[in-house]
Amino acid sequence: MLSIMDDIEPIRQRVREAPVGDPPPPWTPMGLASITGITEVGFAEDSELLLVLSGHSREIIDCGAGVVVARDTSVEHRSSWYGPHDLIGAGFGPLNGRKIALAGPTGGGLPAFTRDGWGAVRLPIDWPDEYLVLMAPYHSIYQPAAPFWKLGVAREPAAWGFSFTGNSLVAATGEGVSVFVRGR
Repeated sequence: MLSIMDDIEPIRQRVREAPVGDPPPPWTPMGLASITGITEVGFAEDSELLLVLSGHSREIIDCGAGVVVARDTSVEHRSSWYGPHDLIGAGFGPLNGRKIALAGPTGGGLPAFTRDGWGAVRLPIDWPDEYLVLMAPYHSIYQPAAPFWKLGVAREPAAWGFSFTGNSLVAATGEGVSVFVRGR
């Protein structure tokens, strides 16, 4: 009798053996914003602005431009701009007055799919290392020949997913935030 592990092992091997590389067109890597100690990230729903929270600051990255556009390192208490019980962060700078839904190790999540079918999949097949995979539109990693791109391997990433517009893809890890965009 076959077990579910017999079905999954070829997928695990296929992902392990795939090289880490760049995504296919129309995606473009924008680089890494080095921000240590990331705890949560969240996109504004109508833009490519990403709120990044860490233990010592909060920053806003314009993913479309690939640059940090605002930084707050004030000493005010973190609880004044972060609600861990509801995973909501208070925007500042270009997001001033906005409430941003967050994703991180304690919960929440970024969109895993775009409206046109691209998928961002976290595969913890060698936990605590997780493979960060971009799936071709309308495919599943469980399809034997499904096209995918392994964009990274991270130790317990904080978040992996798309902006609400579907034009940015981010990986928040211990090293910082890697950004990929399309439409440039």
